[in-house]
Amino acid sequence: MSQSQSQPQPIVSLEQARQLVSLLEQDDVAEANRQTEALLRQQDNLVYQQVGVLTRQLHDTVSQFKEDIGSSGVTGQEITDIRARL
Repeated sequence: MSQSQSQPQPIVSLEQARQLVSLLEQDDVAEANRQTEALLRQQDNLVYQQVGVLTRQLHDTVSQFKEDIGSSGVTGQEITDIRARL
């Protein structure tokens, strides 16, 4: 099962959530905010990594497509026709 089809993972663990609640109950808003921001940065990093993977896959696919077109003898007119169908 691929990662996109697997069960969603929590952004914060139960322990982290309990710690945040405890900090808020103790009126330690500054520390609760600091920990929340750290969790958000971790999520941002994951998103950037995933975008990087997708970008690399797109680049590789386009490069392979260009090689396939070049070696197949497809003419410029045929490429224009292909683009129109896309």
